[in-house]
This record gives sequence, structure tokens and C-alpha cells, in this order.
Amino acid sequence: MSHQYHFAPAEGWLNDPNGLVYEGGQWHLYYQYVPQRQGGPKHWGHATSSDLFHWTEHSVALFPDALGEIYSGSAVESGSGEITAIYTNHRHGHEVQSIAVSRDHGMTFVAYEGNPVLDRNRSDFRDPKVFPYGGEWRMIVSAMTHAEVYASSDLRNWSLLSEFRSGVTEWGWECPDLFPLPGPDGLERWVLIGSFIVPGSDHETHYWVGDFNGTEFRAETGPHQLAFGPDDYAAVTWAGAPGDRRVLIGWMNRWTYAGLTPPERPVGPMTVPRELSLRQTRNGLRLAQRPVAELEALRQPEIVGRSAEIWASLEPGQAVNLIFSGAERVFIRRTDTGEIEMDRTFSGQADFHPAFAGAWKSGPVDSPQIQILVDTYSVEVFADGGLVYGGMLIFPTGNGLTVQAPKGVIREVFGLQP
Repeated sequence: MSHQYHFAPAEGWLNDPNGLVYEGGQWHLYYQYVPQRQGGPKHWGHATSSDLFHWTEHSVALFPDALGEIYSGSAVESGSGEITAIYTNHRHGHEVQSIAVSRDHGMTFVAYEGNPVLDRNRSDFRDPKVFPYGGEWRMIVSAMTHAEVYASSDLRNWSLLSEFRSGVTEWGWECPDLFPLPGPDGLERWVLIGSFIVPGSDHETHYWVGDFNGTEFRAETGPHQLAFGPDDYAAVTWAGAPGDRRVLIGWMNRWTYAGLTPPERPVGPMTVPRELSLRQTRNGLRLAQRPVAELEALRQPEIVGRSAEIWASLEPGQAVNLIFSGAERVFIRRTDTGEIEMDRTFSGQADFHPAFAGAWKSGPVDSPQIQILVDTYSVEVFADGGLVYGGMLIFPTGNGLTVQAPKGVIREVFGLQP
């Protein structure tokens, strides 16, 4: 069995989403890719979709070269039919930023002869996210203890503008993203997302809301947790999305056990694509995340296999049980203190690492309504109007899915098939 509506390559290894760009009516998803699942140098894999759920895999887009492996980065439309990828080359611990240009709508790339375009002689200097600003380009890139902002007029020559620090010196930065969003008052705000290596906690993803003046980002609120579940990392957004949409996707796995998941199962996929907006709460502006509207086209009247969308209303002390076989099940609870809890302790294959079986809690939520997305090997939960999101892998051995809950809890159930 394979994932039904979450992207994963047919074979090989996948991790961070890279080079997300909308061009020519297609959502381009590049991603960290190793053709052999058991390990090897990083490439950029490539897939495209017109609706974010039906994906076509293409040939490898970027291969390791004389400057090293191809680590994470971004892409922008830099001309009619032209896409420029900006990425990290990693070689013997030395990390530099390089570019490659595609003139066939992102299908093939030619590396710039003058690479690297940015070299600070560092070992932890990676994951550039480039975006247009005021007729020029800006780059935010991780520098382990902080993020740095650079400027360029041609994507080839970069000058340092500013630094941003999380305030927690133990956090190691990865995969930053910086983008504008309209606030509920119609005024533009900027959101900075960072994925962090956290000692004693593997990794976490956080965000800040504030202002960007073209030179520096100034946080007004944050850091706030982007996802409470165990399996969402390196989440970044698409460039050039139509209608000024801001769509985000993450890697649905965790470095603690990513290389140990059952070899007979597919690799961990990307998360469901999530549409972002800003909402005013009693504690200030917060990100709201919703599955993109294109998901609705996948709805079927009955569940086939293990792919479903469940709408429920959970009061404190109530739960939805996702049953895959007699003993294999996932619990989605609302605790007595009002938190959402995802529990995969008895979800199936879970003994390959001690950190896999367990439960994860959000903070207290105000609304009882939750949306649960189940795929063959994953569960995702959206709560509190999108203010709360959590995702996790599961590896049941049973083939079906039964939804069980107290009377009145389940509102709607759909099968989901691409």
C-alpha cells in the first residue's frame, strides 16, 4: 500500500521540501532526495501538480557536483519560463550558496559557472529562501545560531543586511522562510518561520509575526509553535502562488527515527498542503493553517482503504478512535483541560524506535470542532479554526479504517481518493 493523497516518491529517500514555486500553471515541488533509501548524497527530486494532490514525478532536477551535495533551498521565477534555483552545496562540512537556471519550465537546470554565489566560510550556513522585494531580491538563510538577510539585484551578488536571533541560543536554525500576509485589519504583516534543531527534543518549528522593512525583520509576537505533532519539519511556502495565496508544506517525519521506519513501508511523505492566514486572538496575531481547498475535490461518500476526512465536535473528555484492526488504533482526544491529544501508542508497527510510540498534546483550544485527515500511513489534525495543527506517521498492518466515537461527536465523514 502507498500514501493516497500525500506526496512521496515511488522509490528512494525524501526529506525537506525545496524550491517550491508556482509557474506555468504548475505547482513545482522539489525535495531532498536520495535515490537509494539506505543512504547516499543528496539530490533535488522533482514533482509537479496542477491541484496539489495529483503529482507527476520527473527526473532528478539537481545532482551533486564539484561543490558538493545539493542541500535545501528555494526557487523563483526569474523570467518567462525561466526558474532559478538557489540552494546549499555541502562538501566536507563547508556550506555555500549556489544557483542553477532552468529555461524549460523547471524540468532541467544548468548550474551557474560562477558558483558559489555566497560563501562565508562556514560549516552551518544553509537553506536559502529567496523572494522579490522592491524590484530586487532578498535571501534569508540559516547560520546555526541565527538567520541572516541578504540583498541582490541579480541573484548572483549578495550583500549582508541584517541578522535575526531567536532569543534561545541553544536552537540551531534550519529552513527559514519570510513572507508577507494580510492581517485581519487589512494591513500587511510579515511572518518568519524557522525549523530548529533543539537539544533534547530533536527538532521543532516556530514562527514570529512582525514587520520587514527590506533590511531587517522585527518580531512583534513569537516564537509560537507551528505544529504540536511529532512529524512536521522544514515546512516552507510556495513562491508565486496565484491570487497571493500562501501555501505551506512540510516533511512528515522525524530525524530521530526517520532512517529506522519499517523498510517494507513507503518513506515518510510530505504533509498535506496548508493554506496560511493571520487571525487575531486574545493573545495577538497567530497563524491559522487549513488544508488547501483543493482537498474538497477528493471527497467520496465512503471510505476506501485508510484514507478519510473526519469532522467532529469534541468536548473535554471525549475522543475519536481510528481503528485499523482489533488492536491497532489511534486516539484523537480532547483532554479534561481542553487540549487536543494525538496518541499512536497502539497504531501498529511502532517498536523500531522508543520515541515513536506515544502521545502529543497541543495547548488548550477554544473550539470543540476538529478536522482529522487520515491517509494510509498518516494522521493530521486541525483544530481551533486552524490555529492548532499536528501531524504524525502511523504504520498499521490492518487494511481498513473504522471511525468510533460517542454519540453526537462525529459530524461528517468522507473518503478521500485522488
